Parts: sequence; structure tokens; C-alpha cells
Amino acid sequence: MGKIAAVILAAGGSSRFGKTKQLLSWGSANVINASIRAALLAEFDPIVVVLGADAERIRSTIEISAIQVVINEDWRTGQSSSLRVGIESLPADIDGAIFMLADQPQINVHLLDEIVKYANLGNEVVAPLIDGRRANPVYFSQANFDALKQVSGDQGGRGLMRDMNVKYVEWLDEMQGRDIDLPDDYNKLYNFYHHV
Repeated sequence: MGKIAAVILAAGGSSRFGKTKQLLSWGSANVINASIRAALLAEFDPIVVVLGADAERIRSTIEISAIQVVINEDWRTGQSSSLRVGIESLPADIDGAIFMLADQPQINVHLLDEIVKYANLGNEVVAPLIDGRRANPVYFSQANFDALKQVSGDQGGRGLMRDMNVKYVEWLDEMQGRDIDLPDDYNKLYNFYHHV
């Protein structure tokens, strides 16, 4: 396996949700720790968590010390600034990184392993295709990092991917493609995965 990092983007202010999503309950953990656990199970190294809004409150709940926490002071400018902060914290000797969203605590190691499998076959960009739509998390090889650092606003790498040769991994579990924007999204995901 090549050396692949995980960058967990967790700097957002949860403005649409109304409270800090990263701290919501997720089984025996909270949302941010569920994402970190999945990255650990997939054996990414290093694992970088990018915090911004409520950074100290969120950091104080992180259960695992074997990760690197970095702070995006410009988190209000959108996801692209978190991409930059995350990329700039990575070591030079990695092959690439998988970019995870902290508001997808249901992402499991099986999906991450499948993305890594195609990354290790030499694909520059790998993303899941769920219900015919591109989803997260997304792998980018190190060769794409400079372009990712040029992205602006809240679109992340989505705009860049239109012009890239992306290897899509078809994934049948459509719940893996969901994220938490509103309380109803959280309730549906939580109830589905925790059989409430």
C-alpha cells in the first residue's frame, strides 16, 4: 500500500444545523470521533483533522491522540481554506490523501478500503459513485495538491474534478453518500445506523 493520509475537514460552523455538528452523538462516540475511528481502521497515516469553528471545544472531545489537529483560522471563507490548511500540514513523502467530511460519521472502513484499492492502482483521483452521483470521501494524489490549494470558496475539490480523470467506485449503500446539513438529516442517519 502506498502512503496515504487522511484529512478530515471539520472546520465548519454548522450554521444551517444550528449547533456544532461535530459534537453530536454517534453511538458510543460523537460525530468527529466516528470519522477519526474510520480513518484509523483504514490505517491512514497521518490522520489530520482540520478544525475551525468551536475548535477548542471539539478538540477537547477527541479521544485519539495518534492524530494531528490543525486549526483553520479562516474557516468562514469556506471548505477550500480547510483543504489548504490540511494539505500544507501533510508530509512531503505521501502518495496522496483521502479527504473526508466530518459530517459523514457513517462512512465505513469498507468504502475507504475500496477507494484506497483504486488509488494504489495509480488512479490520480478516486471517488465513490452512489446512486449515479459523485460522493465523498475523495482521494487525490499528491500531484493534485497544488491545484487543490488554488481552489476558493466552499466548493472543495468538486470544481477541479470536472477537468480530471476521476476513477469512480460504484457503491451500493446509498446511505454512505449522505451528509448532515439539517437536524432531519442527522435524525435519519442516526436512526438508520443505530436502529432507533
